[in-house]
Amino acid sequence: HKEKSFSLKTMEDGKVHLHLNSVNARESKIPYPWLVFNEKIKVNSVFLRDSTAVSDSVVLLFGGKISKDG
Repeated sequence: HKEKSFSLKTMEDGKVHLHLNSVNARESKIPYPWLVFNEKIKVNSVFLRDSTAVSDSVVLLFGGKISKDG
């Protein structure tokens, strides 16, 4: 059994897990702070499939409109 050194949360579901067939599920660490995914599956827990780790700069460039609060 391999310990995972990270946990994942979504705003909608709270704690989620990577699907066991996902390539990222085999990793002990995700190299970037953001994870985008294509599909969520709820069985006993919520699992993410088709995930890709992305950097802050990618989120800034392709994440949509940016606005300043206040």
